Amino acid sequence: MSNSINIEDRRKRMQSLFENLDCPQDKNLIKVGPIDHKSFNNLKNAVMYYFWDCITSSYEEINIKINDNFYEEYKNEIKNLPNITPNGLVVPKKENLMSFNKLQRVIFKEFEKNNINEKIDRVQFPINVRLQSGSFISEGRPRASTKKHTDIWAGDPSGAIIVFLHIYGDYKKIGIDFFETKEFPVDLVRTLDDYDYGNKQIEEIQELHLKYDDSGWIFVDPFLLHETYKNSDDIRISLDFRFIPKTKVASDTYEDESRKPYFISVKEWRKFGDTKILSTKQELFGEIKNNNYTKSYPVDIFSKNIANNYKENILCSKKFIGENYIKNKFCLSDEEYNSIFPNQKNLLEYEVLYNNDRDVVIESILRKINMKNLRISGDNNNNIWEKGWGEILESIGDDFTPDKIMPQYFDHHNIMRLDGNYIKALTENFVYKYDQIIRKVILKKYAGSKSNLVELGCGTGSGTLLAATDLDKSISITASDWASTSLPIIKKISEFTGRDIAAKQFNMLDMNGWESLAVDKDTTVISFHALEQLGENYENLLHELCKSNCLCIHLEPIYEFYDKENLFDMLAKSYHKKRNYLGKYITDIKKFEKENKAKIIEELRIGFGDRYHEAYSLIIWKGTG
Repeated sequence: MSNSINIEDRRKRMQSLFENLDCPQDKNLIKVGPIDHKSFNNLKNAVMYYFWDCITSSYEEINIKINDNFYEEYKNEIKNLPNITPNGLVVPKKENLMSFNKLQRVIFKEFEKNNINEKIDRVQFPINVRLQSGSFISEGRPRASTKKHTDIWAGDPSGAIIVFLHIYGDYKKIGIDFFETKEFPVDLVRTLDDYDYGNKQIEEIQELHLKYDDSGWIFVDPFLLHETYKNSDDIRISLDFRFIPKTKVASDTYEDESRKPYFISVKEWRKFGDTKILSTKQELFGEIKNNNYTKSYPVDIFSKNIANNYKENILCSKKFIGENYIKNKFCLSDEEYNSIFPNQKNLLEYEVLYNNDRDVVIESILRKINMKNLRISGDNNNNIWEKGWGEILESIGDDFTPDKIMPQYFDHHNIMRLDGNYIKALTENFVYKYDQIIRKVILKKYAGSKSNLVELGCGTGSGTLLAATDLDKSISITASDWASTSLPIIKKISEFTGRDIAAKQFNMLDMNGWESLAVDKDTTVISFHALEQLGENYENLLHELCKSNCLCIHLEPIYEFYDKENLFDMLAKSYHKKRNYLGKYITDIKKFEKENKAKIIEELRIGFGDRYHEAYSLIIWKGTG
């Protein structure tokens, strides 16, 4: 496998995308699409109106007039606008929303005339208005635009085509130079903290004799390097955005999930300025987000449906769980994340439910809570588990594969709780996939310090399989469950992984089989959604865990983590109590802590669960006597 990107594939795609355009400039990875005089004027006027709106809202004492000398006359006011980021982005604020929405609509209508929208999968939104000036030169910034760079190094997708359109200014003095490389290393297809690092790794960089100018839309493949040059204290105004084509090539491998919500379908793009408008609560002189090199949009914006005032956050309605989310949730360093997920590329996509959709979910929860035949935890209902795990065992047969041990209760969940919202999964088997991610993090981060690992309530062995796969082979593993049909599944996992895994039948309610687990101070005891079935009947188990001086890691529904003042949590508490899930477990551990019999190491509400409650809260503690 080559260590360099196949640039030829990308050239062919650029040719295919713009083959119907009569390009005044054409250099392999860069095309310039023509724009007619009327369209150009429409765009210039919309941009000027936006700047007029910004100035009049910022300098109320000045009588601002739009005329042919507008930019020259108000140059200083423009350069000092309060809604400009260090890299020149002119962001919308509460006071200039009308003109900003108008501009977005005009851009869409004029861009659509290029007849390439049918080739677009997703487009960056909102479209950026950019102001550059010699006054913005800051060579000390590690990711200054005046350094040679690709937007991939800034976190933008490797499959996204960059679009520029010059609006105003002397582009010969303040413009953009483009550079091609003989080879582009694969390991540079990622976000970089400093553009200098990337430049040092590329051996041959050659300037293209194609200049940034006002001849039309400039389309640039992201593997073409570029830099801003500033030879004047004057101003240059431009539009820029990106789109991801439907046609993919092998090197379209990288997309920083923190940027993904900013790319919408052409269908959605068409609505803005028509049936939808952008809005924000941030005022003009409010602080622009300091967001580590603008990995996210520096202003909190949301959309409103003009027809019925339906409100949803366009940057949050469709979201995903990916690398940054997981690192932030579990406080993982880059090194820790890469060691746990060396090849993790997949994103788990979902959308947040609002208004009527949210109300429908709440109504369904209330109906569930009021059902008379809900199964209650805390009794020896072994027949349920014997039957359930027996079905899994039968489906495995003689051909074990990891996908066959997904418990049956995962396959019907597409509405869930996440971070204080009800969400709808857009990725198949979302719950199980995120469940496996959480378990993997917990095992790798916390469960490798002892020589023995004992799992309580192992069920179908999905946690056992992860432990056998991910933990050091020097750690002995014991998997236990109160259902006898679980044990042959564990045996199959043992054969599949090549690890000697002990399978034990242990009943957590009556403690039958406890001695066979041989839990001591060199043991880590784990449970994944298993203790919940004990209800209030965990006292004997808790005593034994304390006496054993073992390390305990529980991923369970924790009643005490819910907020009693919050409707969202009150519903979960009601369901938790109705099902008689795990009692006030952490409260009782804290009682033992006061008696020097236990010590709590970590508490983390992960904020995830099915629509009814959260079975993913983390408690780590150890017995001390």
